[in-house]
Amino acid sequence: AAGVTTGSPVLRSDWPVYGGFPQQVHLSYAGSASEMMVTWSTMNQTDSVVEYGEDGLNNTAKGSCVVFRDGGEEHRVQYIHRVKLTGLTPGHKYMYHCGSMEGGWSDLYTFNAMKDGTTWSPSFAAFGDMGNDNAQSLSRLQEDTQRGQYDFILHVGDFAYDM
Repeated sequence: AAGVTTGSPVLRSDWPVYGGFPQQVHLSYAGSASEMMVTWSTMNQTDSVVEYGEDGLNNTAKGSCVVFRDGGEEHRVQYIHRVKLTGLTPGHKYMYHCGSMEGGWSDLYTFNAMKDGTTWSPSFAAFGDMGNDNAQSLSRLQEDTQRGQYDFILHVGDFAYDM
């Protein structure tokens, strides 16, 4: 089953936030059991780099970013980064972080590459509308994921607030 290590750096409200720090890091299937897509956002334009490997950050993959301007009153600009990891061994566990030397790096995360073949059946969760006022699903999903209960999680929408 998949293992995702989650975490966030502790930020004090009186510290300035640098816009190059990776935020909203997530993974998605890239079309092959030997590939994984890493996506994140930053508030400043930076390089799109992922360092990853099974026994350390021995591999480097580079990708691209696009500008996203939200439709809200503030018209905030974000840079959405996407990097495809290739050459993964199906079913093996990898560690990674994303970001860049000039913008900073994310926390260290782990994932299991998708299994290959027809002799396995994936375990997954599907959910939507995490809830802004009575959010109860996120902590349960985090705990279940950290215990290795899911191969993937499908989020079906309604996850944007205060745009």
